Amino acid sequence: MRRQILPYAQEILYDDEIPQECLQSFLRIASGLNDGKVWAMRFLDSSGGILPGMLDGRGASLGSYDQCLRIRAPEKNDPKKVAFAGQYCTASILMRRQPLLHRTLPSFIQQDPRIWGLFGGGNVSYVLDLVERSPIGYRVGICLPSTCDSSIISHLAKKFVGKYGISADVLGCRDQIKERPASTGTVICGVVIGILTGLLILGTVVDIFCGNDTRGLVRVARCFSARANYLRFTNTTLTPESRRLDCLHGIRALSALWILYAHVCLKDWGNVDGILTLLWMFKSPSGVILNQFVLALETFFTLLGFSLYRLVTQERKRNNMPALKLALKVILRRAVRYIVTGMGAMAVFYVLPLITSGPGIDYMYPYLEDFCNARWWSYPIFINNLWTIQDICVENQWYTAADMQIVCILILPICLLIREPGKGIRILLYLVGGSMVYAASLTYYYGASPIFLLLPNQAIASLQLLSHLHNHSLAHLSPAAVGVLGGYLIDKYREIDLGKTVYRAGWILYSAVIIAFGMGLIRWFLSRPNFIVLSRLSLSFYLMQWPALWLSMFSTRNPYSASHYQH
Repeated sequence: MRRQILPYAQEILYDDEIPQECLQSFLRIASGLNDGKVWAMRFLDSSGGILPGMLDGRGASLGSYDQCLRIRAPEKNDPKKVAFAGQYCTASILMRRQPLLHRTLPSFIQQDPRIWGLFGGGNVSYVLDLVERSPIGYRVGICLPSTCDSSIISHLAKKFVGKYGISADVLGCRDQIKERPASTGTVICGVVIGILTGLLILGTVVDIFCGNDTRGLVRVARCFSARANYLRFTNTTLTPESRRLDCLHGIRALSALWILYAHVCLKDWGNVDGILTLLWMFKSPSGVILNQFVLALETFFTLLGFSLYRLVTQERKRNNMPALKLALKVILRRAVRYIVTGMGAMAVFYVLPLITSGPGIDYMYPYLEDFCNARWWSYPIFINNLWTIQDICVENQWYTAADMQIVCILILPICLLIREPGKGIRILLYLVGGSMVYAASLTYYYGASPIFLLLPNQAIASLQLLSHLHNHSLAHLSPAAVGVLGGYLIDKYREIDLGKTVYRAGWILYSAVIIAFGMGLIRWFLSRPNFIVLSRLSLSFYLMQWPALWLSMFSTRNPYSASHYQH
């Protein structure tokens, strides 16, 4: 073994691009290994390597993150002092224009019927294009001495295996001796969260001890009271005009849970030990629940249009104010709600470095934080969805921007619909048609399928379409406008007498629906009071799920089993 390692060791020792201090640390590790020192063995034991399961899609060998950071190499002359420590780095191993890969990968795919079927059968040469264009390759955890710069990983990879088309990009590093200071955004958000926590405690104490006191300061303090907000939040009493529509809460809550479930399954593919297992699951009937979750989001926009129509009609009945003034009032109230919730979710993202640690946070968080620092201002003015999903820090907050933009587009047509139904309906139908043409044009431009299906030979096109279309408000304008029209029809024609023939036909259709789908039971289920609370929570946990998912990804030390999602 020494004879095999010696030529490489000599090349490293006489490499002028490696600093002397780093070389000395490597010599100390080699000496420690020769003497059987545990701290030296941990440098090797903490590093990743080639692991079983790569042929099934294992994309990472992360080693032992915590063990590497705990390593302390003692000084030769004074063992109580630390000479250097462990530095954990995540490297991405890439293969570009590798002849052996180009020869063997298509053959490997065709030899396994399941994999061949997964990638569509026939000519699978496009898979090589996917591999070549992949931004991140096989991730390996490497434990270096803290005296070495992480750039030596790329340098040594180029030196020894570069001629084979293999390269190594360092994604991120950490060592506990040279800890990075908290960023300005983290400090500011930490202070803001601390102040709000103090106000929460103060408001709760004031609310408990002041009882029914209605003085101004007490009322302000009660706004921050956990007790008062909990009682208001969990009140499931419905107004008489809302009783016919109580099932909407269940629809909203279940749609939000569907989206949350899909995000949890799809967000962290890089830490799954068998990506092919997940892809096979996508092709199963149960996989439809995952790959069609984007359709669940359209229920949010349909309910947006429906609830916006009802809100405007109720406001017009209470206060017969001009349409422009009413529109500004509705937009302002909605904007305040979204700004508080959305910026709160972003603040939680900023304080994640104070909460957790892991390989993911070392290389992903700085990248995401740069986008947040550059574009945080776009969130409170609701234009953050103008960038693609890859260029924003809190991805799912595109929804609040799209929601507000749709509200600004629909608010005046709704006011017109109330005063002049004919003109209002025509404008809404034009908006529906324009939205459909916009979505169809982008679908044609990217060459994707009309519905979201990850077909093997269209995977790149579908993902490109999703990243450009999914977060644009114009693509979701049609379901919102349909929701407005639905609210108008229910409001205007709920009590109309359509004649005996229509009633008979309606009862026949209604009976068929009940027999086929059990709609009576479904409506009862969706109308449960618990869904009222979950419905009110839907926006909050939709926005807060992303910091929670990042927390999970940032904290992951080892890949987890792909079969986890099958149980």
